[in-house]
Amino acid sequence: MEANVNKIKSPVWLRILAGLSMIFAMSFVLYKFIGWFINPIFIDLPLVSYIQSIGLILLSKLILAKVPENKLEVSTIDTSIAVIIAPWMLLLIGFIVHLFI
Repeated sequence: MEANVNKIKSPVWLRILAGLSMIFAMSFVLYKFIGWFINPIFIDLPLVSYIQSIGLILLSKLILAKVPENKLEVSTIDTSIAVIIAPWMLLLIGFIVHLFI
């Protein structure tokens, strides 16, 4: 028997907050990763600003947009929290990798 705790539908404001948080956090992660991994290899490339990285993330979301297969799929509180935390975990992993370069 599954617990219904994870099936609580998240409120609209939490989904909006999670989406905006994901965009700004992933942009920061992209900004740092380009500075850590791309610019040292390709020295002649211009530096990417944080605002430009926001544009790159939005462009990638536009190109790679996923059409929901199941319209009954609801956003739960757990998935909203995971969307907020995921970019920061990615940044932590990237920072650890960066320390070994």
